[in-house]
Amino acid sequence: MNASWDSVIAGLDVGIIIQDREARITFANPKAESMLGLGFRDMVGTVPAHPQWDVIAPDGRPIVGAGHPVIQALESGKPVRDVMLGVRHPITLERIWLLVSATPEFDEHGNTTRAVVTLTDVSINQRALDASRAQVVRVIDALPGVVFQLFRPHRGSDSLPFIGGRVEELFGESSDAMGGDPSRLLRHIHRHDLTRFLGALDVAVRDGTAIETEVAVQGTASKARWLRIHGVPERQTNGVLCTGVILDVTESHDLADALQRSQRRDAMSDLAAGIAHNFNNMLAVILPNVEMAASASPIAERALLEDAAGAARSAADLVAQMLTLGRQDLSEKADGVVDMIPLIRETLRICRSTFDRGISITEESDVAAALVVGQRSQLQQVLLNLCLNARDALAGRSAPVLAVRITVTSDQQLRIEIRDNGHGMSAETLRRLGEPFFTTKAVGKGTGLGVAAAFRTIHQAGGDWTVESTPGIGTTFAVRVPLSVTAVDVAPETAIPEPTQHQGTVLIIDDEAMVRRALSRQLRAAGFDSLEAKSGAEGLAMLRQAVTGLSGGVSVVLLDLSMPGMSGEQVLEHLRVQAPSLPVVVLSGHIANPDALSDASAILQKPATQAQLVTTLRQVQQPEAGGTTTT
Repeated sequence: MNASWDSVIAGLDVGIIIQDREARITFANPKAESMLGLGFRDMVGTVPAHPQWDVIAPDGRPIVGAGHPVIQALESGKPVRDVMLGVRHPITLERIWLLVSATPEFDEHGNTTRAVVTLTDVSINQRALDASRAQVVRVIDALPGVVFQLFRPHRGSDSLPFIGGRVEELFGESSDAMGGDPSRLLRHIHRHDLTRFLGALDVAVRDGTAIETEVAVQGTASKARWLRIHGVPERQTNGVLCTGVILDVTESHDLADALQRSQRRDAMSDLAAGIAHNFNNMLAVILPNVEMAASASPIAERALLEDAAGAARSAADLVAQMLTLGRQDLSEKADGVVDMIPLIRETLRICRSTFDRGISITEESDVAAALVVGQRSQLQQVLLNLCLNARDALAGRSAPVLAVRITVTSDQQLRIEIRDNGHGMSAETLRRLGEPFFTTKAVGKGTGLGVAAAFRTIHQAGGDWTVESTPGIGTTFAVRVPLSVTAVDVAPETAIPEPTQHQGTVLIIDDEAMVRRALSRQLRAAGFDSLEAKSGAEGLAMLRQAVTGLSGGVSVVLLDLSMPGMSGEQVLEHLRVQAPSLPVVVLSGHIANPDALSDASAILQKPATQAQLVTTLRQVQQPEAGGTTTT
């Protein structure tokens, strides 16, 4: 080179180096010396990928051998333009970024002889880009999800050019670990949902629309999560690039699922209430007739009829539990204090006499007495239901054990633990446990009402429960109910004495003819006269006629709630206008809202025994009786 060219090249703000056929440096201008941190004498004979420069690509990948743009230009004989390289300055040790171009030169035979290389310092631009990229990463990391790009080429395998955000939180591995391989991301999606997602993506690409779908994935600690994927596909020359976001919607999905289960429970509760109402009407006929037949029968037959009456009362208790599955009801009111220790032992005696003799039933208790506020029949039904469930779980097990342990906690709670070494329950079964009409038993073997009713009774008693179960190992139900501080005396039900005088006239308003007849027989036996109305309108009409032929007119109205046409609640409103001081006793198989019956003198649940019915009718006719009573 002559002096004029030397001065021009020396004054350039671009680094110039010349490298021979073996890529050794043979020339470097001052700017190149400054950029590379070495004088020309130190650079002569070195190659551009020398370890002292620690050359890397923008993604951090080391550049060695044939990957260097100068080597590429020398071997291909074609120019290589504007390749970004990071070079470690040998003195400051700082990373500088150079935009490198290499142009090959040839001899008269067309052979590559050397390459002229230009170096442009773009470190400032690169640092600004890095700062911008870091800011974008911070924004993405702040998002409640994952940002991704999925590339699907026309030929070859899919790739994942970018993924960032809460990757590890949702998938249990970092974005670096995924390494651009979409299979590591897609394998987390459940197979059925993955097929649906890829199919929806194909449709979105074809129609030019966005894709939005929900998929189930297996996340960290094997916890199932629901993700919503929103993506926008973009056609490119060699494939489709889908850019999108993945949001965790597990919480909202669980809330929607809980709402759906709640609505299903409400529907089942309505169904149970309807069944219970009709069944109570049947019992309202059976129970009084059996009681009256027993009182008029010879002693030998009376015992049989009294057993039948007891069975009818037990059936009424079971129906009351159905009514409490989803509604506040009169049956929620405790009727006294129950000593749980003899009740538990009586229940276990029943189990020992009826269960398979191969089941070992044990009891461990150091509690002499444990008074709990509640209904005896309901509390015993809780124990029986839990023991029956344990028995069913022990079917087919070797050395089956049902163990009951009774303790009192430091906060004065009675703890009843019922443990079995049966088949255990899955997480899904545990999640739905207590849902009305949910059962894992075969058709005809269970209704799903037992545990639901048991849990409701425990709640009514002010208690709580826990369930622990492991498939193949067994299940433990632990019930906790507060102990009663003081005992409440509950007067035993006694027979109604023979009336010595006329007790009054009762107007029965009920749409069921058999119920009216049964009530009339009960009332006549206790000294009452009765009038029967098959609807609310007919009952009000009879009252307006001011019937006075029977001992001075109507003294009490016995009113059903569920009737076609005018409901019992509507009849009660009319009665309070038509005869404000007339006692009204509500008698119904299902009382959904007792607060709406504040104008009633008393409320009775069907089926009522003769003692309950007569006692209530006598009480409401007493002038000093005030307020609404419930039974």
